[in-house]
Amino acid sequence: MITASRYITTLCAIGLLGVASGCDAEAEPSTANTDEDMGFRLALSNGLALSNGLSLSNGLALSNGLSLSNGLALSNGLSLSNGLALSNGLSLSNGFMTSDAGRKLVKYMTECALPAGDTLVKGNYTFHGLVGLAPEWKYGACDTDCQEWVSACLLARTNEYGVQVTIDMRADHNAIGLGASSEFVVQEAAFYGNLFQNPPTAYSCRGIDWGWGVRQQRTCADEDSDCGMQNDLGDCSWGCAQYSGIFEDCSHEYAGAETHQNVVTTYLPYVPF
Repeated sequence: MITASRYITTLCAIGLLGVASGCDAEAEPSTANTDEDMGFRLALSNGLALSNGLSLSNGLALSNGLSLSNGLALSNGLSLSNGLALSNGLSLSNGFMTSDAGRKLVKYMTECALPAGDTLVKGNYTFHGLVGLAPEWKYGACDTDCQEWVSACLLARTNEYGVQVTIDMRADHNAIGLGASSEFVVQEAAFYGNLFQNPPTAYSCRGIDWGWGVRQQRTCADEDSDCGMQNDLGDCSWGCAQYSGIFEDCSHEYAGAETHQNVVTTYLPYVPF
């Protein structure tokens, strides 16, 4: 849970009435909370600007054998009980490491799990850390929290069209943080679930400004998208709590009535059209 010092209540963020300025999906996004310089976002634990592009055709795709009908750790050379750096944690001889598509998934997975400056060496391949949501997975087991944080990161970086769009991820996690940005002011969506369990779960919901994300070809917050995620919830405010500009404690019937605390909220830069 977020500490009280980070708790902020905003009428527009709740969006139940949909009448406050900036609450409409087509309205110009609010530029509130822009007093922090985000030039060193990771060092300040105030968010992390990333390029997405883990598209269905190149990553979590049904067409390339990385089927979402089964958990990512099922018969894919990946073990959650052992560290990624170990041969019995991520195999070189079968599963993900034996195909270009699989290695791309490992690349994104490593970026989400390991921090910047750390690397994962598998045979002739070197994968670089970036976010650091689950550093313990390099040499140890990946528990439920580890699985959910890495999953949320992977889902947040999924793009239906494979287009490179820079996103700002925020969460109640020390590796990412809650800080606002003067550049990333479009609250796009929230992502959560567990891609490693069998069957996997993948959820998204709409932020206040999700319509602006669609205009930038970020469509996975839209229930009509073909991203492979379940987003029948619609607006995040209908099933999630919001604190300091991020969503968490998402609980709704579509998510099996469970409360999901490990949630990544995404922001985009404002691009005029």
